[in-house]
Amino acid sequence: LPYLTIEALEDGLTAKLSRNACQYSTDCITWIDLSAGTSTPAINTGEKIYFKATGLTPISSAGIGTFTVSKQFNLSGNCMSMLFGDEAESNLNLTGKNYAFCKLFLNCTTLKSVSSGFLPATTLAMVCYYYMFSRCTGLTTAPELPATILSPGCYSYMFQDCTSLNYIKMLATNVTGSFCLTDWVSNVSPTGTFVKNK
Repeated sequence: LPYLTIEALEDGLTAKLSRNACQYSTDCITWIDLSAGTSTPAINTGEKIYFKATGLTPISSAGIGTFTVSKQFNLSGNCMSMLFGDEAESNLNLTGKNYAFCKLFLNCTTLKSVSSGFLPATTLAMVCYYYMFSRCTGLTTAPELPATILSPGCYSYMFQDCTSLNYIKMLATNVTGSFCLTDWVSNVSPTGTFVKNK
């Protein structure tokens, strides 16, 4: 489904987004407004919450906000739904969305895995994934990173201190953007698999 999706791995999971209001659903049919900093109702193991928003403006060093999730969870779907709502699947371009998903899951120690297509953007913006998953100490698998040209600062600190992370697929061929890879994998698992563009 073309929405940012949180799947509960434990009973009683709630989620909230700082800074901005958004919408959530448990069936992708009925959408409910969610105020900034307000938690969703609790869901149980195996259940999912979908999120979307339109018109959010990322700001320097804060992006659109940071999710706080109370229990262990997996991420799937399409993160672009937080910027483009129902049109997420047809938007692969982050141009003009500097700081887009900066710190979106910073310190989410309950995050376990992220599906491969979660970050489908092929054209990046400056600092778009800055600190996005930093200090997600339970994260083992990163989403695929399909963009071939890296913008300044785009991946900086992205997976910093993800101490369990042992699989990354990153397909960039042009990494000349200033600070685009600064400490992006510092202190991840010392062993694992890194897949690169052939």
